[in-house]
Amino acid sequence: MRKPGAKVISGAKERKILEEVRPGIWTFPVFTEAFCDQLECELRNFHDSGLPRTAPNTMNRFGIIMSELGFCEHLLDPLVFEYVNVVATRLLPAFCECLDSYRAFTVLYEAERDGDKELAMHYDNAEVTLNINIGGTWDGGNVVYYGLATSAEGPPMEATLRRGWGVLHAGLELHRATPISQGRRHNLILWCRSSGVRNDLCPMCFKQPIVVPTNRYYHEGFTVPPCDQSSSISRDMSTDDLYD
Repeated sequence: MRKPGAKVISGAKERKILEEVRPGIWTFPVFTEAFCDQLECELRNFHDSGLPRTAPNTMNRFGIIMSELGFCEHLLDPLVFEYVNVVATRLLPAFCECLDSYRAFTVLYEAERDGDKELAMHYDNAEVTLNINIGGTWDGGNVVYYGLATSAEGPPMEATLRRGWGVLHAGLELHRATPISQGRRHNLILWCRSSGVRNDLCPMCFKQPIVVPTNRYYHEGFTVPPCDQSSSISRDMSTDDLYD
C-alpha cells in the first residue's frame, strides 16, 4: 500500500472511497473484513481471559485500551504515523501540524448484554479523531455530529459506517452516540494528538496548558515544559477556512 500523498488522495476522491460527508468530516475504508474478524477475535480472547483492564475513559466503560494488549508498536504506530498523519494533515490542516502521539481504544455498545447503551454529547481530547467500525449489526446507536465546540451548533449529521470504514474528524467536533435499540456496535477509536497545536492550546479547556512530567503510558500529547498559567492564548477555530 502506498502512503497517501496528494495524488493518492485525489484518486481516492475520484473513486468515491474518500468522501467528505459534511465539511470537515471524511469517511474512507481502513481495514478489511478479514482483519476486523481477527481483531475482534483477539479482543474477545482478552476479555474472556479475565485479565485486568483499564476503562478507556469515564464515558466508555466496556472498551479496551490497545496499548495494554501490545497492539501499538507494530500495528497502530505505523497506521497513525505513516498513514493517518498524511491524510489528516491534508484534509484537516487547521487542526494538526503533525500527529506525534495518540490514544487508541475500543468502544462497545450493546442493547441486551454488557456494553454501553449510548454516549452523551462531547468532544474529544484529540486534535483529530479516527473512528473505525470493526464489527456488529445494530439499530440506533449511530454517531451524530453537530459542528465544532468553538462554533455555534449546526444541524445534526448522522453517520452510519460499514464494517472496516472510518470517520475522520477534528477532535473539537461535537458528537454523541444515540441509544442503541438492538444488536451491538464495536468500534476502534484513535485519538490522534499534534503537540504543535496542543502545546499552544489545550483541546479541553481552550487555555494554554500547564504541563507536568509523566510517562509514555499516561501522557496527553504535550511536549512543552511547565507554562505560566497567567499567560493566555486564543485561537479562532470557527472561521470558514478550517478545512481543506
